[in-house]
Amino acid sequence: MNYALKIISLLFFSFLIACTQKTEKPRQNEKNFELAKEVPIQEIKLKGEIAECYSEISSMAWHGDDLILMPQFPHKFSNENDGILWKININRIEAYLNGTDTTAITAGEIKFSAKGLDEFGKSKGSGYEGITFAGNKVYMTIEGVESSLTMGFLLKGEYKKEENIVIMDQNSVVSINSQTGICNFAEETILAVNENVLTIHEANGANLNKNPVVNEYNFTDGSLNKILFPNIEFKINDATMIDENNNFWVINYHYYGDTDIMELAEDKIGKKYGIGKTHSNSERLERLVELNYSKEKITITQNPSIQLELDKDPKVSRNWEGIVRYKDKGFLIVTDYYPGTIFAFVPYSKSD
Repeated sequence: MNYALKIISLLFFSFLIACTQKTEKPRQNEKNFELAKEVPIQEIKLKGEIAECYSEISSMAWHGDDLILMPQFPHKFSNENDGILWKININRIEAYLNGTDTTAITAGEIKFSAKGLDEFGKSKGSGYEGITFAGNKVYMTIEGVESSLTMGFLLKGEYKKEENIVIMDQNSVVSINSQTGICNFAEETILAVNENVLTIHEANGANLNKNPVVNEYNFTDGSLNKILFPNIEFKINDATMIDENNNFWVINYHYYGDTDIMELAEDKIGKKYGIGKTHSNSERLERLVELNYSKEKITITQNPSIQLELDKDPKVSRNWEGIVRYKDKGFLIVTDYYPGTIFAFVPYSKSD
């Protein structure tokens, strides 16, 4: 190939790359929103396998003073049983945040047994998505495929703390149809309320899911109650536990590569409370939203949403997949694969 032809070929391929590569741009329906406050995260350094992107942390929840972090595919990390979960004691987190010990945290391991559940947790799709506790009872959701359809699977188990093992019950699996039918969109979020377990679908925007509901399931009598859920644009990724006022917070997240599939309508939360400076020139969204639970419906509270200050690199979209409250000081959040495992503290008080 002569020199001129090489140059032409190079230019042609550069043109193709430029045409096919998606670039970030501001969301059009937010261009006139008021500017709102953003909160920077404080990263908490981890070390070991949990710190690697392939750990793919998909949810976390408190069990007493231990923070339990669940990888999307627990079986990847041990040849014994069916894998592991990770745990970090609250005192170690506090020592890091108050500056007493700012060395990277090594998480402890919890043995994980999921006998008879391989078809759900391994071969049927995208693995474990949500975890929550009610005493020593543990509940999880799995996202997978059944008869070519995307499905959510709810299951229960027991955390035997003295034996350092979580054992899931293979006979407890409850199948939940995807509300949108979108591939890999199912019951992403789970939280326990008294004797019941709530699961929340990943996509609840007005154009995708006109009448979203939360599935409230009781493992004792097998009853399934549908609770009305508000239209909230962008993904719902995880939730805190419900507090004494029946309020809880969810992660509301958007990666600009998902804009087309999400079929976004007007962001009513952003319109009401404004949009942060780094969000104003970005398609990305990293936000926490407070909701209120009742037996009839879930509603958005009057507390303004919390917008996280975005990474300065427009190509970095932090896929926050786990959230818990941290004392009365704010929240702990964690990403999955993208852009790597980030474990962080978000300061917050209602007076902010």
